[in-house]
Amino acid sequence: MNRGDLHRTLRTSSLKWIVAVAVCLLCVGAAAVGNATATREYTAVCALYVSPATSGTPGETYQGSLMAQDRVMSYRDLALSDRVSEKSIASLGLDMSVPELQSRISVETQPQSVAMDVSVTGTSAAEAVRMSREVCQQLVEAARWGDSPDDGGGPIVALRILQEPLTPETPSSPRTGRNLGIGLLAGLLLAAAVVVGWDRAERGFRDRGALPDTDEKIRGGRHFEVPDWPTEELNVDSWRSGDRPQDREESRP
Repeated sequence: MNRGDLHRTLRTSSLKWIVAVAVCLLCVGAAAVGNATATREYTAVCALYVSPATSGTPGETYQGSLMAQDRVMSYRDLALSDRVSEKSIASLGLDMSVPELQSRISVETQPQSVAMDVSVTGTSAAEAVRMSREVCQQLVEAARWGDSPDDGGGPIVALRILQEPLTPETPSSPRTGRNLGIGLLAGLLLAAAVVVGWDRAERGFRDRGALPDTDEKIRGGRHFEVPDWPTEELNVDSWRSGDRPQDREESRP
């Protein structure tokens, strides 16, 4: 490889990696723009727990504890029911449909636990706290109504609010770090694809003769191939008679 080949190779490699870096930065920039223009959402969490409604004998207390664990899953479904959403919308005067409010509610429970967290997402921190508090209150009322026996007695278990929702300090969506990380990962993968595709295309062009090979020499801006000279030495006896240099010298007047 001569100096011209080396210069051309370095120039092509530099251009290839510049394009790869530009593609990576473009993906990160697109992720940053999307994150900056996304709607901010806040999530407020209200903690609730299920406990025996009344204290009695040790047997009744134990039975109430077991029933409290069984009730957690049913209360989870009740939090996402139309009854709780309809009453919450009516009480707060929200301008949204029941399915829309239900899509903003999420419930987290733990196995063999009497605690549950009800999260509600809003477009502002104050709205999220207000909706979370109302949904939890309506959930407690619906649980009390559903657990009341038909004979007029008190319920065996009761759903209570353990902690009122706190005002969120930071938005829950969009997640800036995660979005930029996804953009960076996508940029790296796309840049790697560009480099691999560039190398394959370059090798394909060279194999078809569209690009000069390293065996070609550059002189005056034109390419030509170096011929293959015979390796064996020429024998003076192999010259034809009259074609030898000494014959030509003797034939001169």
